Amino acid sequence: MSSANPSPQCDLSAGWTPFGSNCYKFKADARKTWNAARHDCVQEGGDLVSIVNTEEQQFLLGQLDNSMLDPWIGFSTLTCTQISCQVTAGNTQFKWSDSVTASYTNWATGEPTVDQQSGSCAAVIKDSSGDYGKWRSHQCRYERPYMCKRPLNTICPSGWLSFSGSCYWLVSNINLLTTWHEAFTRCSDVGAHLLIINRYELTLLLALLMLKPHLLVS
Repeated sequence: MSSANPSPQCDLSAGWTPFGSNCYKFKADARKTWNAARHDCVQEGGDLVSIVNTEEQQFLLGQLDNSMLDPWIGFSTLTCTQISCQVTAGNTQFKWSDSVTASYTNWATGEPTVDQQSGSCAAVIKDSSGDYGKWRSHQCRYERPYMCKRPLNTICPSGWLSFSGSCYWLVSNINLLTTWHEAFTRCSDVGAHLLIINRYELTLLLALLMLKPHLLVS
């Protein structure tokens, strides 16, 4: 079930930092392939970071640590759905994994280089050269730190999941399985409603179905 909430905000206690209308989390200590990093961001209700203008680029540079590893961003030649990304042989076009359409890019000189067979993924350059902060393409299988991005969210009551400005409660106890009408009534009693799926909530639903395949939606 889902419920209306107080004003959206970033979950600062969980490591999210606000900027504009989004929240950001830099996974500086993590080391994951591009696909694994993206999966982790999706599990947290977001995606690998998309950078749509100079202001956002400058904000992200201010979040970086002193390590020399280029962190992944959500720009790649892979073909992505809301839950996974696949290599499309021969593709040379970079797109954002969160489906944002933006003309802004910040490639370093000579970039990107594209591996048409295994795909190429972008990261922010962190070495001491004059290209610091610009983007460089890498093979997607390399393990790197990364940054996640998600919309301003809501701090939910204990036991509820927060996603895209709403709170969700998954009834997973097999002893609480019930009919649609009884579930509807229980949700109404706590000021909520059974889940109504839009394109933003589809990501959350698919992630929940991986854990509990039997859910009631309205």
